[in-house]
Amino acid sequence: MNRPLFISLDGPKGTGKTTLLEALTGALRADKRKVVRLCERKSDPFRADTMALVNRQARQPSRALELQVCERLARSRAWISEQVLPRQPVDSIVLIDRWYPSDAAFRRSVSFDEVLRLNIDARVRVPDLHIGVVTAPDLSWARAIARPRGLASTV
Repeated sequence: MNRPLFISLDGPKGTGKTTLLEALTGALRADKRKVVRLCERKSDPFRADTMALVNRQARQPSRALELQVCERLARSRAWISEQVLPRQPVDSIVLIDRWYPSDAAFRRSVSFDEVLRLNIDARVRVPDLHIGVVTAPDLSWARAIARPRGLASTV
């Protein structure tokens, strides 16, 4: 393979994605694998603009604003796909906590298909392996509510 293996862990808040990511990182590194952990939020050069749109959408929900948020996120992921992922060591495994399917699944007025199309059209890299993480709803809710930010989320 002439590029790093790109793996995304996706799923609702509180399912254990980060816990699984940490365990996976530890196991792979113990096996002498080169692991790079990325966070979309920390890699987004447009984060301030993205969050301004997200906050507007939270205060004044509308399909038009939600679509703008989705477009902005797709542009950010395209930038990560073009600028961040190619710079990782070829022999590494790149792990990311969430990618666009989570964004698509939790939209209210923009359909899953539309969000996927936005990301595909923006040439966002598709993970080589996509892991969907789920757990019992009562456990997920309890974990999410127990966090310092509670249920606050920007996906």
